[in-house]
Amino acid sequence: MKLSRFIIVGLILLLALPVMAQEEGAGEGGTIVQTYSSGDPAAFIPLIYVDAASSDMVSRLYLTVFGIDSFTGLRTPGYKGTLATGWEYDETGTVLTVTIRDDAYWSDGVQITTVDVMWSLDALRSGQLDGARGVSTWDVMDDGTEGSGPLIDAYAVDDFTYVMEFKEPDCIALQDVFSYVVPAHIFDEAFGDDLSLMNEDPQFFGGVSWAVWTDPELIPGDRVNFVPDQAFPDTQLGYVSPEALVFLSVPDQDIEFEMFLAGDSTISGVPGDRQSEIEANDAYQTYRYMQNGFNFAVFNVANPDNPQGAYDEDGNYIEQDPHPVLGDKLVRQALVYAVDMDAIIENTMGGNAVNIGTYALPLHWHYDDSLIYPFDQDMAGELLDEAGWVLEDGDYRVCRGCAYTAMDADFEGTEMTLTFSTTTGASDLINQRFEFMAQSWRDIGVNITIEPMDWSTAYFPALMGQTFDIMTLQWSSLGLPVDPDATGLFTTDGDIPDVGWNFGSYHNLELDQIYLDGRNPALTDGCTVEGRLPYYQRASQILFEEVPYMFMTAPLRMSAVQAYHENWNPAPFSRTWDEDAWVTIAPGD
Repeated sequence: MKLSRFIIVGLILLLALPVMAQEEGAGEGGTIVQTYSSGDPAAFIPLIYVDAASSDMVSRLYLTVFGIDSFTGLRTPGYKGTLATGWEYDETGTVLTVTIRDDAYWSDGVQITTVDVMWSLDALRSGQLDGARGVSTWDVMDDGTEGSGPLIDAYAVDDFTYVMEFKEPDCIALQDVFSYVVPAHIFDEAFGDDLSLMNEDPQFFGGVSWAVWTDPELIPGDRVNFVPDQAFPDTQLGYVSPEALVFLSVPDQDIEFEMFLAGDSTISGVPGDRQSEIEANDAYQTYRYMQNGFNFAVFNVANPDNPQGAYDEDGNYIEQDPHPVLGDKLVRQALVYAVDMDAIIENTMGGNAVNIGTYALPLHWHYDDSLIYPFDQDMAGELLDEAGWVLEDGDYRVCRGCAYTAMDADFEGTEMTLTFSTTTGASDLINQRFEFMAQSWRDIGVNITIEPMDWSTAYFPALMGQTFDIMTLQWSSLGLPVDPDATGLFTTDGDIPDVGWNFGSYHNLELDQIYLDGRNPALTDGCTVEGRLPYYQRASQILFEEVPYMFMTAPLRMSAVQAYHENWNPAPFSRTWDEDAWVTIAPGD
């Protein structure tokens, strides 16, 4: 199945139509009930939170500087509930000037200015706060220790303008700059110069916020309650419709869904095997969307018996010892052609996925729908023949002049044998998917063995240690905003055994340079989509042709609300962006 980019764009435009106001007024729209199964939130302070539950809570209390459009996934100046009205790089691409709105006030009436922004950034730089937020934002911390972030300086120009200086030209540096802002006057009074006190009181809330919701109340092991801030200006209807927001703590995701089916919660994700059933049930409204992630199989293009990094201790490039079989891109292409991915989607995923040819998905601005491998086992066989892997008398191909004989002449006549590593504990449907893939490869003459491995003791160590042939994985959530930069996944700087994310030791120095150039504001018209697009079109073409991954599927997810729910306007990148307009009152209530 292919999704046209024009269908996606049309869907986005349809969903972006204005919400129709209902009869209910401020605080008369009922109570939103959501659930979480990840344990109580560890923090209400955005500067130190690390867990998923905390993320849900702080996003409803504090503003971010740079807004992400729920319909496009792109950072957008002036977006609802965010602070920045614009930003611009200088000619070097390392200095970014940011302007913020002058009409935003904390809930106690104090105006939000760059004082709040600088206080929040300085707190992160202090090194006194638990977690990696500061280190991943700043290049060097206050005490001189090294960070891993892109930011080297930040300062206010006036109350509504500030500057960030980056260590190198980088269009995506904003993804690594933590942009939540807390009220400086409240936090300074509460913690003074000893910011480490926040670590001892992570659920601190000083009574001041700037958001739809305020005044969080945590009842450990039970719930978190919020009340609306009717003074918040960025609402859909000119007021907050619901009277309250409640997050209920539940033991697991199965119970979360059962609560929704029983009418005890407002919104829920729908398991893949229940999507068709729920979609057909008039008791619910549903919205199907593409997950911002994908399933794939990674090919190790280097010799698993001799894993090496891309560079030695002195920074010199290391030419990799190739994988005897997978080091040849013709073999990798053949393995992709050999698998009927549409059949996998239909038979093991309930049709709830899209076949992909690169990491660019149909909801991404750099998507190219021409880059897809059709199912063609005849083509797979021809490619293997061309690569010097031929069928003779047995069931499996042997090397007759294959590429690796240039490294080892004794390899001539070796049978084409590979190991397909999977994780133990996978569902029956997932295991069926893996067996289908393996049988497809056997059908073209590959002696493939499936090897289930325990994730923590065997699978992950082999993956990171680069001692495998083929492994399956899923990137469950790509970075937001939607960005085509894949530095570290497919570039040489990510090829570090036991540490880096380029597990398969794929090297292409042209691709390295493309990713560098595509992030350079000076080369991309200040980081515009139009300026960056040619670089990522070329990157996608390279990855499609050289196949470091077998890019498999992008899952289609579903969210549902009760049928009586009003003003639900879900978007591809958020199903709750407009919850301030929701009316959740059931008939008869």
